Amino acid sequence: MLAGAGALAEALAARLRDAGWDVRDEADDVDLVVWLADDPGQDWDSAAGALREALLLAGRTRAVLDRAAETGRAGFVAVTRLDGVLGYSGVDPASAVTGGLPGLVKTLAAEAPGLFCRAVDLHPELSDEQCAAALLAELHDADTALHQVGYDAERVRRTVVAGPDSEPDPELPGCAPRPAPGPDDLLVVSGGGRGVTAACAIGLARRWRTGLLLLGRTPLDDEPEWARDVAEPRLKAAIAAHLRDSGGTPTPRDVEPVYRTLVAQREIRGTLAEIRAAGARVDYLAVDVADADAVAAALSEHRDRITGVVHGAGALSDRLVADKTAADVDAVFAPKLAGLRSILDAVDRDRLRHVLLFSSVAGFFGNRGQADYAMANESLNRLACTLARQLPDAAVASINWGPWAGGMVTPELQRMFRERGVEPIPLDAGVRTVVDHFAADRPVPVVSVVSG
Repeated sequence: MLAGAGALAEALAARLRDAGWDVRDEADDVDLVVWLADDPGQDWDSAAGALREALLLAGRTRAVLDRAAETGRAGFVAVTRLDGVLGYSGVDPASAVTGGLPGLVKTLAAEAPGLFCRAVDLHPELSDEQCAAALLAELHDADTALHQVGYDAERVRRTVVAGPDSEPDPELPGCAPRPAPGPDDLLVVSGGGRGVTAACAIGLARRWRTGLLLLGRTPLDDEPEWARDVAEPRLKAAIAAHLRDSGGTPTPRDVEPVYRTLVAQREIRGTLAEIRAAGARVDYLAVDVADADAVAAALSEHRDRITGVVHGAGALSDRLVADKTAADVDAVFAPKLAGLRSILDAVDRDRLRHVLLFSSVAGFFGNRGQADYAMANESLNRLACTLARQLPDAAVASINWGPWAGGMVTPELQRMFRERGVEPIPLDAGVRTVVDHFAADRPVPVVSVVSG
């Protein structure tokens, strides 16, 4: 099955037919699916939509490909024409978002080890015939463990390698150290009211005394009188009693959302108190970061003072590729991708000196059940390279975090990570990594991997 249109699709179809393939545009009884993202579109939304459609296609064809793999070679191949190095050179924003496709391919490989799964990026200057020849060669590659490949303008085959001994590529963007932030700086921290991102915000306040704007979706209302001084272990009972006093007949389903909101608000208040105790200025803004208008309104009065962004907002909706829905994908993409765009559109980019994106090893290596999360984080990695090109006066980085101890990782996922040699990151160690990242004499790799 060939999903795509245009000259490249026609050239590839012709080469495949010449090689004896039966090329179809439907998913019935096929042993190869090729997704062509030849044109990433003009904006982030259309590019994110293409990612979603690729994931849903992989889900629809998974069973067919599995059956084909029982008697021969079967696979899923995603093709882009970004820069020949998988979007790492710093392409336009829409193309950078499209660069998230390898996250799907690597996750599908983890979920369906019997399939040949590969992402191939072809330089735009290569002719359609050259691209078709390169793709045909990839389809016959014996190395099934390799999941992402690029061909540059000279038709040199490129791969991505993570390791402490990797030499920086002079063609890829880099960032020189920038002055450390101080009390006159103001950093926007998305997802900063709770969890590991809040712990990082507290660490930044203690080390650098920088001003902070924490963005989160939880409304920070005054705690009701009946809940004050009630310890958390007794809070559900207090909620049930309050609902009964109000004339209701509470069930666990009624109690749980009230409980979660009160606990979340207490955590946010605790975060704010610790930051202020460190001597730093802080405000909490209740806003959905995916809502561009709401973010612009919330940041408008602070716009002229914002000098940095820490984008830690995220969401999970774990299901296997075959079970993913469009709603699952959109819920995961919204805080990561739409959220980053909302924040960048709401600030004065010329004033930015620090941009730190929280990505994940789920994208860098692929992770069973997290295809949408992997794709969103791979897009963040490419967007960091784009921003490094666009913002030469800013230190831009995307850190691919391993699982944080106590973060958004279930015990099952922690076991899986350990089996792959990825240990959970102790909270204090992760915070120290973020805090040290802002040091003035510290060189900044644009994309890095951090694990315990």
